Amino acid sequence: MALFRCDILTPYRRLLNGEVESLQFVTHDGEMVVLAGHESVAAPVKSCVMRVRLPEGVNIVAAADGFITVNPDRAEVFLDAAEFAQEIDSKRAEDALARAEKRLAEGSVSWELRRATAAATRARVRLAAVKAHKERKEA
Repeated sequence: MALFRCDILTPYRRLLNGEVESLQFVTHDGEMVVLAGHESVAAPVKSCVMRVRLPEGVNIVAAADGFITVNPDRAEVFLDAAEFAQEIDSKRAEDALARAEKRLAEGSVSWELRRATAAATRARVRLAAVKAHKERKEA
C-alpha cells in the first residue's frame, strides 16, 4: 500500500511524525479514512479512537477534538490531546470517568456541565482505545 507523510500534534507533544498507510477517525459528518493521494481537505476531528495504519501494523490512538489538513502526500492532525492506547492507564481513565459523571450529576451551571461532559468524553475515548488495542492484540 502507498505511504504518505503524517504528523499528529498536540499542544504538549508530537505523537507521530512518519510514513503511514492510512488514518481512520471521526469527523462531525461521520467516519473518514485518509489514504495516499487523498484530495486536499481540511476537516474537524471529533474525540474518537483513531486508527493509524503503519507498514508494521495498526496503532490505536485516543484522540481529543481537533482538526486535520490533508494534501495528496501529507496529513497534519492537530488535536487538543492524543495518546497511544498502550500508554493509557486504564484505572486512571476509569477514575476520571467516575469523577466526570459525578460532576455531571451534581452540576448546575452551564460551564460546569460543559467541562464535565468534555472530561467524560475524553475518559470514554481513552477507555475505548485501550479496549480496541487489547482486542487487536488478542485477534
